[in-house]
Amino acid sequence: MCLPEGVGFSELSSPSLGRRYQKEGLLDKAIGECEAVIALNPDDPHYLNTLSKLYHKTGDYDKTIATIKRGIALKPKDDVFQRQLEKFEDAKSEGQ
Repeated sequence: MCLPEGVGFSELSSPSLGRRYQKEGLLDKAIGECEAVIALNPDDPHYLNTLSKLYHKTGDYDKTIATIKRGIALKPKDDVFQRQLEKFEDAKSEGQ
C-alpha cells in the first residue's frame, strides 16, 4: 500500500487517508485505501460507513447499500447508519 507524502502509517488506523484522497478528488484511491483498512479491521462499522459514502459519490448504489448494511449489522442500533441507509436507498430509487 503506497502512502502519499506526509501521511504516516498510523493514519491507516482510521478512515482519514480515505478522506484525504476524497478531498483531493481521488475517489478510486480513497476506495482502495478504505477497502485495505477494512480488510485489516473487518468488524469496525465506521470504516464501512466511510466506504459507503465513497461508493455513493461514485454512483454505485448497490455497493453503497450493501456496505452500509454491513455496518448496520455490526452496529444495529446506530441511528446515523440507519439514516445513511435511507438516504442511499432514496438516491438509488431517484436514480441520482
